[in-house]
Amino acid sequence: MGSRRARGDLELKALRQLLQQQTDPVARAEIERFITVRSTNLAASPGAERLIDRFVGVLGAREVLSRKDVGARPVVYCVTNGSNILQIGQGTAKRFKGLFGGLPCPKHTKAFVVAASSVLHGPRLRFFALELDDAPERRRLEGELQFHFGETFIEGFGRQTTLNEVSTYLWDELQRVRCDALSHDLRVAMELVVQDGDVLHTLFRIPRFREPLQRLFDGYYSAVPPRFK
Repeated sequence: MGSRRARGDLELKALRQLLQQQTDPVARAEIERFITVRSTNLAASPGAERLIDRFVGVLGAREVLSRKDVGARPVVYCVTNGSNILQIGQGTAKRFKGLFGGLPCPKHTKAFVVAASSVLHGPRLRFFALELDDAPERRRLEGELQFHFGETFIEGFGRQTTLNEVSTYLWDELQRVRCDALSHDLRVAMELVVQDGDVLHTLFRIPRFREPLQRLFDGYYSAVPPRFK
């Protein structure tokens, strides 16, 4: 976390030096915009608490304590773990429900992030949903929340960190704490998951990967019969 902040400070210093050297008004305005955004990201600590205050306290969402409590209507939804925001999204109730533990791994870009966080940050996952039938309004609220809090926020990362960067970081940490559970083939396959979280859904359906993946994620996702060998 400290190194991340230090790197951000160095980036700001370099941008300010570049601004001093720049004479073109358009270029200066663009650099100033980058400095403002970067400074805000470093100073802010959005985290899950502020997201929950906004989503539940202001927008009227509710905490969903069990997958059995997920309704049938489309939702805007959030998944957190401690201070970490794992997902801000919208879609069908089935898509939201798939991220709960104990179910087969869903075809979802955040399937890896959620399962990895349950190992690295502890089993403190919380799920929140706002039922909303109006699709344009769901997309608007999703965009508003992601603008203010980021689509994913892992403590120590800025709001503008990409999903690929977050996935790479979580995978590096998993390799460190789960080195005994990783075969060479699984390591190679997981590199694909880091690039696209949907791939985890496919790996769980390959017999030779199913049990190692369950060990890797402490059984967060259940085993399912393979669709192909």
